Amino acid sequence: MRQITLLVLMMLATPLVHAEAVPVRAMQLDKLLRVSEFSVPATTLSLNAPEIPAEITGRVERIPVQVGDQVKKGDQLVILDCRDHKSRLESAKAILRKNEALRSFASTQLERASGLKNTRSISEEVLEQRNADLLAATADHQNQLEQVRQAEINVERCIIKAPVHAVVVKRLANVGELANPGSPLVNLVQLDHSEVSAELRSADAVSLQQAKAVDFHHAGNSYPLELRTIIPIYDNKTRTQEARLVFKDISASPGTTGRLVWQGGANQLPANYLVRRNGLLGVFLVDNSTARFHALPNAQEGQPAEFNASPEQLIVTEGRQRLQDGDNIEVLVEEN
Repeated sequence: MRQITLLVLMMLATPLVHAEAVPVRAMQLDKLLRVSEFSVPATTLSLNAPEIPAEITGRVERIPVQVGDQVKKGDQLVILDCRDHKSRLESAKAILRKNEALRSFASTQLERASGLKNTRSISEEVLEQRNADLLAATADHQNQLEQVRQAEINVERCIIKAPVHAVVVKRLANVGELANPGSPLVNLVQLDHSEVSAELRSADAVSLQQAKAVDFHHAGNSYPLELRTIIPIYDNKTRTQEARLVFKDISASPGTTGRLVWQGGANQLPANYLVRRNGLLGVFLVDNSTARFHALPNAQEGQPAEFNASPEQLIVTEGRQRLQDGDNIEVLVEEN
């Protein structure tokens, strides 16, 4: 009988132990809020990575650049055998000189015919023929002039030059090969015209648009950026949007990976005060001597969260991990 009595007393005492107040520390919300810093992976991309092709037919005579060489706009990349094109140019110039002579002769004949018309020594038909001869000679001269210009352009194309300041990343031709129009010869990546690309979640995209300063961090260096655009299309797999930013001053090399860093426009609650209950992230509020779990639907793991409440609202800062909604708590309020 005595053992049964002891067992009953122990069972009645158990709820009392569970109901004991949980000691926690808490602090006012306004003392916890911080200007949050956002950081996402980012990559520097060159806006131009052209494969430089041949524009004429010619055998590759020399390639004065190697992979890794930096070239300025106008530097020689590939030199083609130009003898055929120079020969065509000289031939076109010779025909042009012939046409100039014919045009000059036709002009002289028209002048003479016009003088004879005043003395009625030539018919109207002959005069019109002389005028037509001059017009035809002028047209032939103009056509041949364009032929000479085209031949000069082809001679210039014997030397393939860099269109931009770039680095050589691949040689696609070999000395002795026959290059045809459109054949890729050298692959370049432009160095002085690049952007930073980053994938953003919806909340990050909104925050980035409101940020006053954005930087690209790489290897201990910081590069100021300016937001150019956020592409209004979501990736079906990652549910993110791509942001493109331009360098304000010095740019990082294309292909550089780093972090896109900016500060949020609103004060936010640091991520270390968030806890997860029933699959939701949120915070524990002090309601007199009771802990109340307040879910934050837009909160994300490891990221600061916006929380709109009274600045004097007490937030549990220590002891929150073992709390459940409705637990009795003993609160020690922290000042700092």
